[in-house]
Amino acid sequence: MAEEASLRMNHMRLVERVVAVTGKYVREKPMTERFGETLLILWKVVTLIEGGDADKPPYLGKQRVQMRVGETIDVSDRYPAYKSNLRQLSS
Repeated sequence: MAEEASLRMNHMRLVERVVAVTGKYVREKPMTERFGETLLILWKVVTLIEGGDADKPPYLGKQRVQMRVGETIDVSDRYPAYKSNLRQLSS
């Protein structure tokens, strides 16, 4: 019975975290901190589902990225085929 109760409590904790995530919280005041809080809640949910350790959250502090823009790709000749495929998918 204790094991069953533990499983149900873990399930309820998971549900509480998912229900806590709403777009309204970030939309009211779109701040970095609110995006970070929401991201951490979602990270915990995914980590718990995967069976990982949710007590060690990822580092969300300042990070640096370096990006380079390469040569452009001309897609003009492929666009009609792409457009017709979209119509098939939506039907």
